[in-house]
Amino acid sequence: MSEDRISTLGDLVLRIYEEYLDVYGDKEIAELATSVTVNEMLLESVHDQGRRHEAA
Repeated sequence: MSEDRISTLGDLVLRIYEEYLDVYGDKEIAELATSVTVNEMLLESVHDQGRRHEAA
């Protein structure tokens, strides 16, 4: 992975996509894997916020 700074969500998604493209060598699989990863990250964030709200 490049050591460039990630400053936006778009930069992060692009970095994830590039990593999957390197791993799988297939654009469609990289797109799908990126989508799944971003969705999982968002869901994890929502669940974490819910846990913090319940603890307050």
